[in-house]
Formats: sequence, C-alpha cells, structure tokens
Amino acid sequence: MPDTNADNAAPAAVASASLSKWQKNLVLLLSVVFAAIPFFFIGDFDISGVHLNDLDASAFFFSLGILPGAIGIVYHMLLANTRRSQGREMLDQYYTFRSGRTGARPQDRAKVKTDEGTADPLGAVAASLFLTGIFLLIAVFAGYESLQQKGAIANGVQGMMYAGLGSYVAVLYYMVARLYANALSSRFLMTSALRTASAVALGWVFGIVGVTAFTGAPASGTEAASTGALTANAVLFLVGLFHNMAFDSLRRRASKLFGTTLATAEELPLQCVEGIDDTTAELLAEHGVATIQHLATSEPGDLCDRTILPLDRTVDWIDQALLMRYFKKGIEVSRTLGIRAATDLCMVHMRNDTALLGSLAEKTGLPPAAIDHIALELRGDYLVALIYEIAQGQPFPATLTATGTTVKTQTTTTPTIPIKSETAASVPAQA
Repeated sequence: MPDTNADNAAPAAVASASLSKWQKNLVLLLSVVFAAIPFFFIGDFDISGVHLNDLDASAFFFSLGILPGAIGIVYHMLLANTRRSQGREMLDQYYTFRSGRTGARPQDRAKVKTDEGTADPLGAVAASLFLTGIFLLIAVFAGYESLQQKGAIANGVQGMMYAGLGSYVAVLYYMVARLYANALSSRFLMTSALRTASAVALGWVFGIVGVTAFTGAPASGTEAASTGALTANAVLFLVGLFHNMAFDSLRRRASKLFGTTLATAEELPLQCVEGIDDTTAELLAEHGVATIQHLATSEPGDLCDRTILPLDRTVDWIDQALLMRYFKKGIEVSRTLGIRAATDLCMVHMRNDTALLGSLAEKTGLPPAAIDHIALELRGDYLVALIYEIAQGQPFPATLTATGTTVKTQTTTTPTIPIKSETAASVPAQA
C-alpha cells in the first residue's frame, strides 16, 4: 500500500503557510487603520456626533502604542509559519542522522517530533494585544502628565510615563533585530509586555520616592557633577530602556542594605561567543539558555527548533561554549592561536602538537597537565563528536577507551547530514 502521508507532506506544509481570507482582510485592515491615524492630528472630522479637531500632541502616543502589536500580528500571519516550515525538513534530516550514528545514546534514538507550529495566530494575537494594552496605558499617562498635576500621585504617573517610554524604545529596538533575524516570536511579545509592565511599576515607585533611591546620593566632586547632570526624568527613562540593568542595580543595593552577599559564580556572558550579539543573547535567554554552561549543554536540534535559528550556527556556538566552559577568560588568547572551539583543541591534541599546546598553556596560565586533561575530556565528550560530524561531514577521528588510549572510529554507512558550518572548526597548522 503506498504511503499517502509522504505524498501529502508537501501540500500540508504549503497549506499551513497560506493565509485564509479573514487573515488577509485583518492584515489589510490593520495596515489601513494605522496609516490613517496621523490624519486625525491634522484634520477636522465629525464622526457620529464626535468632533475631532486637531488632536493634542499627547494623543499621538495612542497611534504609536498600537504599532508593536500590529507588527507582531502581521508578522505571524505572513512569515512565521513559512519560516518554521522551511526549517522542519533540515531538522528531520538532523534527527535521522543523529539516531543512526554508531554509539548513539538511547535518548538520541528516540523518535523526535519537531514543532509543527500552527496556522492559527491566536497566541501571537493574544500576546500582541497584551503588549498594545500596556503601551496604550502609557499614552494615557502622557495625557495625564500634560495636565501639569501636582503631588505624589502626579509624580508617580510621571514616573510611569517616562519609564514606559524607555521600555517602548527598547521593545522597538529589539523588534527590529528580531525581524532581521526572522525570530519575532509570540514568547518575545509576551515577555516584552511583562517587562514593560514591571518597568512601569518601577517608574511609579521611583516617581514617588525619588530617583535617589535608585541612583543613590552622590558623594562629592566628579560623582556629584555626573549624577547631577542626569535629571530625574532621564533616569526614569533609562530605567525603562535598560530594565535588566536597573533590576541588577537594585539587587546589589538591596544586598548591601540587608547585609547579605550575592553568591554568584564567575560566568562569561553569552556575548563572548563569536556570533552572539545582545539581541541573540536575549533570544537564547527566552528559551532558557542564559549562560555559557547552558549553551554548552544544549542539544543542537532542540535549540534550533525552539529559536528558529540555523542549525549550523547553533552548532558552532555550542562548539565554542564547550571550550569556554573550561578556559573562561583564557578563550581570548586561545583564539589568537587558532583554537576557538572544542573541536579545534581536540584536533591539535590528536596530532600531539606539543609546541602549540605548550604555547596555549603558557598564554592561558593553565598548567600543561590541565590542558592535556581538558583535551582528553573533550575528546571523550559525545556532544563534541556529534558537532564534529555535523560540521565536517565525516566521523570523528578518534574516541577514548576506558583505559584512556585512543582507537579509530569505525566508518559506518550512516548518511551524514548535508550541513557545513559557516565557521567550521579549523585545525591550526602544525608548527
């Protein structure tokens, strides 16, 4: 009996990416409404007994408030499902390759179902409406603040407005980067709504108690002049614009106030990985990958499926993180020697390039015995071998036995995944 599922796979993918009539009409309606809003600020209209004549400037925030949510809805209707469907075929090939490898772990042989997504944009619409509601509240605060009210309540509303405006700018900034990367998700819209709400709440508190609760009273001299240069409203705006930094500063101040010590291990930021910028780090953090250790222990296919990032890119990042987990800040000097990832160190160690290994030990400040131990650990790491085979398209040259000796990996007929990393691990030339 012929397999009808295979015959219907392609049409199903196309159907999931297509738009229904009501979706097309909604996209068109949102675009027309937003394009028409500015005319209300320059015209004189009488609609159903409601007279609109040159709306005041504060009302302009209402049109800006709906922009992020409208973009989120339109993006998910036009591009999100198509983007996911394009990556499913590659992920299916990856999981087939992984389960067929010699020595694959039991969990790797289990059948994995990729995220099929959905043609129903309900999640994106709901997240966009939450975000729009928060920004419309900020527009209301702007109108209230323009009335020049006085008192503690008025100060709190002013704080909410400026912190909200800072958060609005931050959301737009990250949305632009997400659109460039085709990674604008419902999760991002929802977390943006929550972060904006928390920034607005902080603005309310600081507006009432004063920004010195956040910045601290300057001592004297240069510090006093620097702090005095920032007005209260500017500080409130920065609270919304950099809310993560604001919370970290508050945590440190609270720890000092209550006489406790924040127990934190030395951890490099994700931005230390080549190819990861602030926007990508935010995207990874949304999916539970907030540190180098998290990245080094991530499964490449799962991370690619959740973030909608290219598989070869995530593989290269994980390869770098595996080495950074051992070298920490020494990764900078390691890169100058051409050893930027775990697979690089393994290749150098397999060649027994004593000159390069000795130079690496000297420049990183690690004993040669430690370098040797790290290399042996990585050569016996299952994930390192998997990454090498994905990037190079051939089996890992050698693995470790229980006695610590190396043996050749037997060549198998398992089809290799047709992927070549953009920044594949390079083997430094032997001195």
